[in-house]
Amino acid sequence: TPASDPSVHASMPRMQPSSTPALHPAYARLLLLQLRRHGLDAEFVLAEAGLVASELEGDQNLLDRDRLRRLVTTALRASGRPWLGLEFGAAVPVLRHGPLGLAASASGTLAEALALLARFLDVRAPLLRLEVSRVVGGLWARFEVEPDLGEVRMFVLEAALVMLERLLQGLCARDFALARIELPWPRPAWARHYAAFLVSP
Repeated sequence: TPASDPSVHASMPRMQPSSTPALHPAYARLLLLQLRRHGLDAEFVLAEAGLVASELEGDQNLLDRDRLRRLVTTALRASGRPWLGLEFGAAVPVLRHGPLGLAASASGTLAEALALLARFLDVRAPLLRLEVSRVVGGLWARFEVEPDLGEVRMFVLEAALVMLERLLQGLCARDFALARIELPWPRPAWARHYAAFLVSP
């Protein structure tokens, strides 16, 4: 693919303890906001997940993998929208990614933005890892996430891909439709929604 249109992959690495820090709490708060936009009782979802609002307050303590899994699993069940990760990824503005998002969006090239994200992604989302390399005529990037997250794995990867695509589109001077995205699972029943959120899955 051309250098301005990276190929993005998603895959899975090793297993981690459930208490491992996984995600900045800002994303959990944004997920609850997304549920409210769908007319759902976010406080009920929080309670059903066995969480309290105070666990998501502030920006100092990252949400661990177990709490993230419970929250996302409950949100998916309550919403009845297995493609919720796509909608969530599209609803998160670049500014909500903190200093990392601002720095990446101010990068001079896609390569610089991807390199920055790959280096510092664990500040916002230790659950994910981004590998970036150059290939003939372009760039290649791959997200990795722990394999034992169940349906939460798909939610996380779909959301991450949409967020990354939106950020890169803001930097891309050429038609981003030349980009190619590969997903590591069979075509799901809601695959029609991919066309609304991803350029070319």
